[in-house]
Parts: sequence; structure tokens; C-alpha cells
Amino acid sequence: TDEHILASIGERVEAKLFAPKDGVKAVTGALRSYENGVVVITDDSGDHSLERSEVSKLRTVYFD
Repeated sequence: TDEHILASIGERVEAKLFAPKDGVKAVTGALRSYENGVVVITDDSGDHSLERSEVSKLRTVYFD
């Protein structure tokens, strides 16, 4: 839910996508923001802006 996403800001997360975007099917990194239906995750390669409708599953990552 949106409330769970907002509560996870600052946490390390993995977003699995319904379809590949820019050649990837999942993004793992720090959840930076969520507003207007857009999830922003930052990893070593930069920011990834994902529409909420593109994300099939978003989970907190506790271990690598």
C-alpha cells in the first residue's frame, strides 16, 4: 500500500517490475521518495524513477 511505501523511505528495497525497463526487471537500492505515484530508488548507477503501476512487488531488503 502507499502507506507501507512511505514508511519504507530511507530503507534498502527491491522493486520487481511487471516488464523490463531499461533492460532490467528488478531494481535494488535506497528508497528515496514516493510521491504522485512515482517511486524513486537510488543505487550505485543513480536514481531510478518508477511508476507505481510498473512495480509488481516492493520489499525491504534486510540482507544482501
